[in-house]
Amino acid sequence: TPGDFMRAAVVPIGADHRSGDLREAERMLRADPSLVDDFYAACAAGDVAAVRRHLARDASLARSSGGPHGWPAICYATFSRFLRLELASREADFEQLVRTLLEHGADANASWTSDDPWGPTRETALYGAAGIANSEAVTRVLLEAGASPELPDGETLYHVAEHRDHRCLKLVLPH
Repeated sequence: TPGDFMRAAVVPIGADHRSGDLREAERMLRADPSLVDDFYAACAAGDVAAVRRHLARDASLARSSGGPHGWPAICYATFSRFLRLELASREADFEQLVRTLLEHGADANASWTSDDPWGPTRETALYGAAGIANSEAVTRVLLEAGASPELPDGETLYHVAEHRDHRCLKLVLPH
């Protein structure tokens, strides 16, 4: 189902967000390419063409929350394992996808709340792009659209500094 695919394609809830791989998500997508007929699955897969088709039918989807986690659509893109694990080959797709969502009204400061053992934590789209995926292109698009690392998520700046390559840290610090 699209829900099963999304659970395999995005960061795990309640576990290390950098854990896991894409084997199951890729297997599911190969077996059933129509999974991207679900808007949120298309966001998680980084399928720009499918997202644009969905938005052409209903632009309000860009501002919606749903899928198996009830997340904002933009968060399925920025917390996608496809973005993190295939950054070199897929970053441009996710940059276009996030830009398209923002052009249709998505909130650059969109977030979801994880219920960690130490309490609820706000997980922003910027945290996914910069702190998890270390995607310079997606981070830049979000910052240009008004994403703020100063929001009380406590995650973006903390985790962006953990990457060996500080390209996203250099983008986030001036904000």
